[in-house]
Amino acid sequence: MVEREQVDLTRNFLVSLMEEQLDIQQHVMVDVTNQPIVNNGDTLRHMASRIVEEVTVVSAKGIAEDVLLRAGIDTSLPA
Repeated sequence: MVEREQVDLTRNFLVSLMEEQLDIQQHVMVDVTNQPIVNNGDTLRHMASRIVEEVTVVSAKGIAEDVLLRAGIDTSLPA
């Protein structure tokens, strides 16, 4: 008898959760914007070339210094 009551309580709880979720979903609004149209790709092309240039210029030492800097370790020598 107790097991049957627990099953009913569980079922009632799940049903109430599902009903609550449906009620929430009715009040949610999603604003979707269209992808911007780029008529002139020069800006994007310029940014992409700068990224490629920066990646090809970075050395192993620069990468190591960047990692240490992000870890909070100052690698500059005192003057």
